[in-house]
Amino acid sequence: MAKQKLNKVTSYRKSRAEIVTSCAGLFVLIFVVIEVGCKAAAGPRPSLNESAALVTYMSSFSSWILGSVIADTFVIASMTVFLAGLLVLAYSKLHRITMAMIAGALFAIIYATITLFGDSFDAGSALNATQSIGDANVIRTLIEAHIVVFGPVGGIVLAFLSIAFAILIIESRLLPHAVAVAGFIVAALNIIAIPALFGVYHAWNNNIALLALVSCVAWVVLSSVALLFRRYNH
Repeated sequence: MAKQKLNKVTSYRKSRAEIVTSCAGLFVLIFVVIEVGCKAAAGPRPSLNESAALVTYMSSFSSWILGSVIADTFVIASMTVFLAGLLVLAYSKLHRITMAMIAGALFAIIYATITLFGDSFDAGSALNATQSIGDANVIRTLIEAHIVVFGPVGGIVLAFLSIAFAILIIESRLLPHAVAVAGFIVAALNIIAIPALFGVYHAWNNNIALLALVSCVAWVVLSSVALLFRRYNH
């Protein structure tokens, strides 16, 4: 009787972990939509060479920019819960720690840290512009730092993060292999997108970078839905 009761408790906890993980992944999509809405409301940013226009833009749309920063903070918070949930669920199936788990956990922490730094740069540029006299040089420096952090650095980390979790999914059989394949595709797109940030692909630069971002969100949603509706043998 005691053993049956213990099994029921274990089963309940695993089911709850699956639901929390899936919901966290879906919240990523919700907050990304909010973030995109805030960025769309702010409109395109002037060139970094246009000092006066840059200060005016950041001052006029600082509320929307700060809104997108807050939304992105919730995105990374939801992403962290989602990835942590996958690690817990994978461990519950494997009953051992693998290199993919360690790599996934480390890259998740690094990516969360990078995102918070990038958001801080964005918020700092918006707050500077709200002062009586915005400093174009400070704003430009913060934006450039934001581009580097979210660009090549973020792309490399996200690529390795996707690879680690794709391997983990294959090892644990937590989700269908198609989800793991999608993770490898996300990694490839992020690697390909890195040169786009330096203008290598010319007219296709923005499209490739956007595709890498969209593919990552799509992978999270795909994983969440697959986890939510997967059959689990208790």
